Parts: sequence; C-alpha cells; structure tokens
Amino acid sequence: MKKITTTLAILLFIVMAFSVSVDAWNPTLDNAHYMVRASVNEIRALQFKLGFGFDRFNSFDTLFAYNGDSFDLQGTWLLNFTGDQEIDMNLRLNAATKLAERSIRPAIGVGGEFPLGDRNYTFWSIDYYFNVSSNNLVYEAGVGFPITANSDLTLGVGNSFWDRGNSEAAIGLKVGF
Repeated sequence: MKKITTTLAILLFIVMAFSVSVDAWNPTLDNAHYMVRASVNEIRALQFKLGFGFDRFNSFDTLFAYNGDSFDLQGTWLLNFTGDQEIDMNLRLNAATKLAERSIRPAIGVGGEFPLGDRNYTFWSIDYYFNVSSNNLVYEAGVGFPITANSDLTLGVGNSFWDRGNSEAAIGLKVGF
C-alpha cells in the first residue's frame, strides 16, 4: 500500500508538471513568512516559509523548520481553485522530510485564505500524510493582521508534520514582495 500511494503521488506531480506550458514555470518570490511555534511553556520550533508563484493557479511553498535538534523541510504545491478572487481555496500536494532520516512523506490536503473585514484575513489548512505510523492529519488555522502595505502579523494554532501529536500556538511575520 505504501508503494502504491507513493507511486500515485509521484505520477500526479509528473502529469501536472508536464500539462502546463513552459511559460508558466517562471517562478517569482511572492512572500516570506517567519514563525515561532510554541507550547505554553517552551518554544518548539522556528519556521521559515518561502512562497513562490508560477501563475494565478500554481504556487509552491517551501518550509524550513528547526526544532533545536534538527532541520526539517517541507514542500507544498498549491493548486488554486479560485484564481484571482478574494477567497483563496487550494488543493495542497505536500512532501515532508526529517532531513536526518532521508525519507520523504507525501500528503494531500486543502487550505485557503478568507477575508475578515477590510484588511484582516483568516488562513487554514488540513493535510493527510500517507505512510506514517500514527496521527496522519496536520492542521493549521489562524488570523493575519496587516501591519504595513506588504507585511502582516500572523497568529495561529495547529500542529506540524514533525510534531503531529501536539497542538501549538504560532506567531509570525509575513512579508510580501
């Protein structure tokens, strides 16, 4: 079963990559998001996410995480259902790894952003990871508050692939380019 799900995930990535014209694969750096994830009494991880846009329907996020002992990496291909509308709904195709283990764990999920008033917004995501022993769901939800024209303060709660058993609060700074 593990080989079948991994093979299907890889085939899906390949088919989607070759079905789009070459002109669409000119990525631009859209945003950078620095987050501190913590429980009530300790900081659990420092995370840095870079968001790249290809066109109005395809984007890619890279997440680098450091938990005090090791570095971890996650890549997420976002397929936008809604184009350039205010409501942002995405199909999420993920691959996460603990760099020390050298194994990749694929996932599929949904996520998005919704406006909350004139300037604030909510964000959320839920991903189902294949080939993991327990607690396959990874989730996150939060609120973004604009500070300047291109920077936001983010407050959220959720877990991560590397710490699926614990919900953590997160505070971050997101900068758009």
